Amino acid sequence: SGTDPLDLARARAATKAQVYVEPSSSLDDVVQAVGEIGLVTGKPIEARHLTAAIQAKRRAVAARLKGTKTVSVFVDDGDLSTLSSQTLLGGLITEAHGRSIAGASPQQGPFPLQRLRQLDPDFYLATAGSGRTLKQLRSQPGTRSLRAIKAGRFAVLPAEVSVSGPAVGAALVEVARILHP
Repeated sequence: SGTDPLDLARARAATKAQVYVEPSSSLDDVVQAVGEIGLVTGKPIEARHLTAAIQAKRRAVAARLKGTKTVSVFVDDGDLSTLSSQTLLGGLITEAHGRSIAGASPQQGPFPLQRLRQLDPDFYLATAGSGRTLKQLRSQPGTRSLRAIKAGRFAVLPAEVSVSGPAVGAALVEVARILHP
């Protein structure tokens, strides 16, 4: 879904092929897309098995987390840039009883360090490509005093957790395991 519409139009014109744009901004979108791709490719039964597996993991996480409190989370995508809670990863965090301190519409560029210290998240998550490490965050004056950093509630998220596809159920389980060990 992140592909430039002009690029899609060019590909369609050059190849005369049908183009399917996969919705991927939420877990529901991914489940829908897996089902639709199964229909388009003539593999609806396989798609149903995949969607059932994703939904089973979703139900298992919901059952395991029932009654747990929601924890605050900051996601560092590199240089303190963060992600909207309206992304697939943001949705996984929400389903795993997390709440992004950046919200639905974070500003472009680095998240203000003063605001990060003020909101003081329970967990600090870094994306695989961010280059962040707990050691690095503990050595920087602006982040070492964060509750999450002092307590070691830091994790580098595997790249797969923000990839739309059949592994999204496993990604949800991983995020839930990180936020609620």
